Amino acid sequence: MPELLELFSSTEDGVYAVNSDQEIILWNKGAKKILGYRREEVIGRNCYDLLAGKDEAGNVICTQDCQVMQKLELGPAWNDTGFVFTRLDGRPLDPSKVSADFRRTADATKLHNMRFHDLRHTHASIMLKAGVHPKVVSE
Repeated sequence: MPELLELFSSTEDGVYAVNSDQEIILWNKGAKKILGYRREEVIGRNCYDLLAGKDEAGNVICTQDCQVMQKLELGPAWNDTGFVFTRLDGRPLDPSKVSADFRRTADATKLHNMRFHDLRHTHASIMLKAGVHPKVVSE
C-alpha cells in the first residue's frame, strides 16, 4: 500500500485517497491544483465534508454513502462495470433515463439549450481556463 500511495503522490493527475472511515489520507499536487486545498488543510478530514459536491439543484451528491463506500460494503457483489455513475449495486444506469433526467433539469434552468454531450466540452473549457495542460484535458 505505501508504494501505491507514493505512486499516486507523484502523478500530475489530481488524486486523493481515503481510508475506510472516509478520512483523506493522500492529497497530491494535482488535487491541490484542481480543487485549491493544500495538503495540510485536508489530511484527516472526511472527504464528504470537504468536497461537499452538489448538483445544479443544490442536492448533495458527495455523502457518507457514496459509490466508493457502497463498493467497499458490497465487496464481490459489486458489479464492477467501470462506470462512474451507476445504480446502487454498480450496474449501469439506463442511458435514456439519464438523458431524460438531464433534459428535465436543463429545461428548468438557463441551460435549456444545452445537450448532455455539451457538458464534456464545458468541462474541457473550464480545465483549460484553470491552466490544465491541453494534453491532460484531451485524455
